[in-house]
Amino acid sequence: MLAGLGYGVVRVSSAGQALNYLEGGGNPDLLLSDIVMPGGANGVDLARIVRNRYPKLPILLSTGYSAAAREASKEGLAILSKPYRVAALERFIRAALEREQHDQV
Repeated sequence: MLAGLGYGVVRVSSAGQALNYLEGGGNPDLLLSDIVMPGGANGVDLARIVRNRYPKLPILLSTGYSAAAREASKEGLAILSKPYRVAALERFIRAALEREQHDQV
């Protein structure tokens, strides 16, 4: 979906790989992660670490589990509930990028 919207995508399979990418100099415009994922740390754990280390990087989380979404929302994380359509994903991403641009002004 992201590539179809014209975004470049770097895909990793765990929170650890995402952190390795960032620590290795990766400089994405935003981080989009599922809340539930393999490898020990979940998307909320990843978001906490990224917020601490890379506070200007917008973080978007997605999940099909309402309990996980509620927990992440309590921490002020942006959540896109599954299933979603391409148009909803596009709005979600644009809003996050616009918030980041606004915060930098």
